[in-house]
Amino acid sequence: MLAGQVITSAKENLEATLSSYKHDVWVKFLTLCNLYANDSLYTWQSDTIGLLLAGANTPGTRYQLAFWQLFKGNPSTAQQVMSNIPSEFTLDASEQSLHTRYSTLLNELIAFENNPAIVIEPGMAIYEVLMQLSTSGEDKPAALSRNLLLSAGLTDYEEPVKLDDGLKTMPVYKPGVQTARSQKLRVYPNPANTFITVLWNVPIQETNMLLIHDATGRQMLTCELTGQHNEAIVDIAAFVNGNYAVSLSKGGKTIATESLVITR
Repeated sequence: MLAGQVITSAKENLEATLSSYKHDVWVKFLTLCNLYANDSLYTWQSDTIGLLLAGANTPGTRYQLAFWQLFKGNPSTAQQVMSNIPSEFTLDASEQSLHTRYSTLLNELIAFENNPAIVIEPGMAIYEVLMQLSTSGEDKPAALSRNLLLSAGLTDYEEPVKLDDGLKTMPVYKPGVQTARSQKLRVYPNPANTFITVLWNVPIQETNMLLIHDATGRQMLTCELTGQHNEAIVDIAAFVNGNYAVSLSKGGKTIATESLVITR
């Protein structure tokens, strides 16, 4: 424990092996989708996958069928398959939550495919959805969302370490939600002394507000920020030592927050 490692039981090891197996199956399925979706010579192979998935009566294969239809260029069919799952199967609360996450991911991917102008970058709706899905669970929608963010260079992943003697460390996803915030707002130096430099990056050319609150929630400073990508130097010489929250706000809604420490 002191070394930062956790002894795992045989049950946990079995669960980890099973989870790894399921993930491997899903990866191989997506690989087949990529190979066969563009195959115009041996179309029967592609049709066979669809028939096998349609004939397997489980929610998991229905989700695979929905994404398979998306790979095949049939987004409306994919949405229909997805929307039929709750009526075809009895879903408990956790399964219903998973279904909602699958549906959200599918809809975002369809919108992404239908609009070539959409790019996965901070400030775009698809980026925010992928970030939310990737950091709010350890299911397949989370894994698929993380893979998309990784391919776009918008998050980092450290491979988990599994030691043979039954010890393990946990996977680390970074910078996660902090990535989204740091892309929109950066504050340095931190800790600071008499001034800070504030950098902001927002998707639309609008007027934003910079707010600084102390640890009690009292508003210490507010100023207007203009420009889509810009920076400003803020005088904090009158602030006492302590912890502060620096926020970027638009229309009264906070869109990014960074912690600040003042020490002299």
